[in-house]
Amino acid sequence: LLAAVPGLGTADDAPIVRLAHEWLGTNDAPQKVTYGTEAGQFQRAGVESIICGPGDIAQAHSPNEWIELEQLRECERFFEAILGWASAK
Repeated sequence: LLAAVPGLGTADDAPIVRLAHEWLGTNDAPQKVTYGTEAGQFQRAGVESIICGPGDIAQAHSPNEWIELEQLRECERFFEAILGWASAK
């Protein structure tokens, strides 16, 4: 065992998931992944969490890793939606 982090178990109908769908303009079913992040620790501390990001995980963390420019533009739109939502609060 080299590392251990608590798993993330955000419910598919959690408010943070609904917000992410709103910000992304999607209604796709959430996907589960099997890699470790700090999100499980945040969740244990009471902070609702999701993992999302641009690109395809199949292309990540590998030789010649790359991401399409349109995925970066979509990421920018996502951040702009979050900022718009937060500034309205």
